[in-house]
Amino acid sequence: MTRETAYCFAADLGGTKLAAAIADARGGIVAELTEPTDRRGAAYVAEQIAACADKLAQTVGIEVTRARHVMVGIPGAIDPRTGRVSLTPNIAGLEDFDVLGFLRDRFGPDVGIENDVNLAMLGEHALGCASHCRNAAFLALGTGAGLGLLIDDKLFRGARGSAGEIADLPIGRDPTSQIPSASGTFELEVGSLAIVDRYRRQGGAAAATVISRDGCHCLEPRLVRPMSLLERRNCPSLRK
Repeated sequence: MTRETAYCFAADLGGTKLAAAIADARGGIVAELTEPTDRRGAAYVAEQIAACADKLAQTVGIEVTRARHVMVGIPGAIDPRTGRVSLTPNIAGLEDFDVLGFLRDRFGPDVGIENDVNLAMLGEHALGCASHCRNAAFLALGTGAGLGLLIDDKLFRGARGSAGEIADLPIGRDPTSQIPSASGTFELEVGSLAIVDRYRRQGGAAAATVISRDGCHCLEPRLVRPMSLLERRNCPSLRK
């Protein structure tokens, strides 16, 4: 295998979008794309990942088999012993689908899956702001919320891959309230869908913020108007 012929394929699967790229052996991206995540569930999402690889290979002008290594970031906990996925509320059916087996059937044995935020932590450790750190944390806020942990220069996953799964941590729904309230979860307060929902309940744009495109959904920021000063003052979530 030479630097001229070696390629790798990677995909970042999120609750609302799927980003994918093909890179050469030097790590340079030669083709990439982003599209809304197929909302029909796990099997369709797995096919979508494979289709993205095909599209990118065609763009580069190579056979997809030239991708010698495949890595897919998954928004959930990956059991390091079995490769099974759990804690994926934003993608229907993924917990009951053998995504690693499917990808290996399509691409061969040199396929890996990992928690998406863990991969982001590794990226920062290798090339980013944590490159000189032995201990670091990467907090990701998107459709959901997740945490990647680096301890003593090693990724810390926990016994079953859920060390950074902070989405279900309890949090008070209104921290400014003088009256104790029932606890919600961290992700339901800080995830992008929760923020959009709270914004709309406080008088935000009447137009739908999550729109459908060929059976897929994605956030459309241009449909969200800025809040007025009065609205900001009356919004419980923004009160000091």
